[in-house]
Amino acid sequence: ADICVCTDLDEVFEKGWRQKLENAWQKDIKQARYQYNWSLDEKNRPEVSFYNFKIHSRFDFVWKNPVHEYLEYQGQDYKVVFIEDLILNHYPDKNKSRASYLSLLELSVKENPQDSRSWYYLGREYKLLGMWDKSIKTLKKYLELDTSTWKDERAAALRDIAKCYLNKSDYSNAYQYYWKAIYENPSIRETYAEFAQVAYYNEDYLTVANMAKKAFRIKSRSKNYISESFAWDWTLPDIAAIACYNLKQYDQALKYAKIAYELNPDDQRLKDNYEFIKSIIKN
Repeated sequence: ADICVCTDLDEVFEKGWRQKLENAWQKDIKQARYQYNWSLDEKNRPEVSFYNFKIHSRFDFVWKNPVHEYLEYQGQDYKVVFIEDLILNHYPDKNKSRASYLSLLELSVKENPQDSRSWYYLGREYKLLGMWDKSIKTLKKYLELDTSTWKDERAAALRDIAKCYLNKSDYSNAYQYYWKAIYENPSIRETYAEFAQVAYYNEDYLTVANMAKKAFRIKSRSKNYISESFAWDWTLPDIAAIACYNLKQYDQALKYAKIAYELNPDDQRLKDNYEFIKSIIKN
C-alpha cells in the first residue's frame, strides 16, 4: 500500500473517489484533504461541512488520542494536496449513544493536559450534553493554554461559550463572547450569522443588520474549519431583510429579501416578503 484511507462505518465516499485520489496524488504528497459532509439534510444537502485529513501516505504518521483521534506527521518535507471534488458523507445512527465520548475525552485531557485539541473537544462535549457551567470552565481553560493558537478553533470555542451563556439566559455574557469570537477571527462568516440569529430572536434589529452587513463581505467558505449551511443559505438574508424592514431601511431590506428568495425560491413566505417590500418602496 502507498496510500492509507481511513473512514468510519457510517461514512460513504461519493462515487469515483479512488480515481480522483490517484489522479491528484504525487510521490511527494504526505496527506490529502477533502470535503467531509458531517451533517446532511433530508435531501442529502450538506448542513455542516469541513475538510477532513484521514488520507495519508503509509509511513511517518501516528494516530493520537483515544477519541476524536487525529494523525500526527513525524517525518520531514510535509506536503498536502486539497482534492476539491473528493467528497465523504456522514450518515450517523441517530439512536446511537454518545455515552462513551465523555469518558474518553476526559481520559484524553488526563493523558495529555497540554493538548489544546482535547480540551476543546471536551468543552464542546459538555455543551452538547447541556452541562453549561462545565463547558464554560473547560473552554476557558482551553483558551488559556499556550498550545491554543489556532484562531479558527479559538473563535469556535468563544462561540460555544456564548451558546452556553445563552442557555443560561445570560445575554450580556453571550453578546460579549460573540464579540470576542469576531475579534479572535473576523474572517469566519458563521460567527456573524450566529450572532445575527441570537440578536433577531431578541428583536435587536440593529445588531442583526450590522452582523449581516459584515457577514456578506465574506464571499467564500473556510477551507480550514467547519462550514455551516445557515451562514450561506437563505437563513441570514431572510432575518436581515426583516430586521432592515423594522429599521425602515427599505432598500437594504429589499436587497436581502431578494437574496433570500433567490436562494430558496420554493418558499412562499420568502416570495411574499420580497413582493411586499417591493410594494412598500414602490408606493
